[in-house]
Amino acid sequence: MKTKFVATIVALTMSTTLMGQAAEGGYFAGGSFNFSISSSSSTSGNTTIDGPTTTRFGINPIAGMFLDDNLAIGAGVGFNLNSQKTPMGDNDVTVTQTVFSLSPFARYYMGAENVGLYAEAGIGVGFGGSSVKSGNTTTDGPSIFNFDIGVVPGVYYYIAPGLSLEARFGFLGLERSQQKDDNDDKEVQTDFGLTLNPSSLSFGMTYHF
Repeated sequence: MKTKFVATIVALTMSTTLMGQAAEGGYFAGGSFNFSISSSSSTSGNTTIDGPTTTRFGINPIAGMFLDDNLAIGAGVGFNLNSQKTPMGDNDVTVTQTVFSLSPFARYYMGAENVGLYAEAGIGVGFGGSSVKSGNTTTDGPSIFNFDIGVVPGVYYYIAPGLSLEARFGFLGLERSQQKDDNDDKEVQTDFGLTLNPSSLSFGMTYHF
């Protein structure tokens, strides 16, 4: 009987944001950082075969301002890398994708003085490329274009004056991913709806000044 074991080696997600006091005319700046490595293997009888190892890295700074006590607007830029290495004897195959993104957004805060909810509506556009490395040979892969528009819910809690913790979970909206090769052949994936999976959960810290 064949079994598959998926083990996460490192899963680290950090999100730190420096924001202006929630009042009209306040400014904020900050960003997020994430890094994770995961691997897999399969066993049949006494034989174990290593599966792909996936490495993810991302950095996404943001900046913006408050239009009033509850409404803020801003934009983020980002760089994200996804690399998957598959053992192939003496010639391991590594597929790497890199994407640069721009994400304007608006945030609306609701709640009491120390705790509450917020909804973030935004548009994300990403451009990038990919490469395939087999042994010592590297070739260019398809170009990448990503687009999303939707709403992300969140919750915040002040642990000290001007300092709050926040968590985001889920996504409601449209996500579209396109890959195009040198022959203009395209592979397009479009998803619309509510996403509630563990990968959509993130935590952050917010400083108001």
